[in-house]
Amino acid sequence: MAKLDRKKIIYAILSELNEVNKTFKCDDFGVSQDIYFDIINAIINNNLAQGFKIVTGKDLGVVFSGDAYITVPGIEFLEQNSTWGKAYAGLKEFKSWIPGIGG
Repeated sequence: MAKLDRKKIIYAILSELNEVNKTFKCDDFGVSQDIYFDIINAIINNNLAQGFKIVTGKDLGVVFSGDAYITVPGIEFLEQNSTWGKAYAGLKEFKSWIPGIGG
């Protein structure tokens, strides 16, 4: 299995927020709830996005929605990694974008 690229997952989450998609879960990214929480905490701790409403549930994994928005540092992260934007086709194709996740 290839090493999980957490920065690409951060990129995907920020891209979705930037496109006003505010409802997604760990299953959309092919990662466990624990890894997803780690990634969300990294996003929050690095001020890449704010306003998360995190909902947990047996079948939901983690869902964020509501007032989440990307911050200026988050926009800068997307700009600094803009070459990924050419390959990233959205959540529908996400799992094929990162080796090791499968789809």
